[in-house]
Amino acid sequence: MCVWHRHGRRAVIDTDVDEGLESVDQDSRRELFVQQSLDQAFFVNNNQVRTFIVNQFKQTDEVLSSEIPVQSASDLLSLAHIVSVGSMDGISSEYHFELKWVEQASHEYFEQKDVFSIRLVKNSSAAA
Repeated sequence: MCVWHRHGRRAVIDTDVDEGLESVDQDSRRELFVQQSLDQAFFVNNNQVRTFIVNQFKQTDEVLSSEIPVQSASDLLSLAHIVSVGSMDGISSEYHFELKWVEQASHEYFEQKDVFSIRLVKNSSAAA
């Protein structure tokens, strides 16, 4: 963009927004997306469930909700909100979660519960 000063001089101003992501490696951007999405998805502050999911996504692209350990009432409440991860939109232009129903299963705390596959997917429009 060019701007004219009062004195007739022209100045060029760079208006491009630099998100600074070029200096952050791919694995760090991926982990950041996962952490931000989980922070927004879970209404309950549950670090155990969040930490488990973040660690799983460091190793794989898919987590089944049935794999998430339940050791407390807070864990159970977080598990009940797992579908919220699929509604995260606009946090990253590089990644998104795909949530797919897998099956209904019995569970020690629920008569029946839905099992979901949560996939971390890199957007096709994202730069490599």
